[in-house]
Amino acid sequence: LYFETKDKAGYDLQTQKLQIEAVQKAIYHAKRMYRTALNNLEQISEEIHLKRKNRRLDLPPREPGVGSENPDDDNFQPIEIPDLESQSNTVTS
Repeated sequence: LYFETKDKAGYDLQTQKLQIEAVQKAIYHAKRMYRTALNNLEQISEEIHLKRKNRRLDLPPREPGVGSENPDDDNFQPIEIPDLESQSNTVTS
């Protein structure tokens, strides 16, 4: 009875060790696939950032405005705005 129990316990232990090894291999492969997927995503992200950067560099430089942006410009000429109150008094009189 002792040896039968010992043999069964040894067999059960060996079976559990094989199951543990199978699970460890599955974990190793899953981690490897996960790492590969993350590396691929990182590469895609870097490509997108590089394309965006290059697209910005390909844009022509902005041209100067029509003058309304900078009132300190030498060519700045203020526009005379008529006084609407004085005009309305002359129309009603």
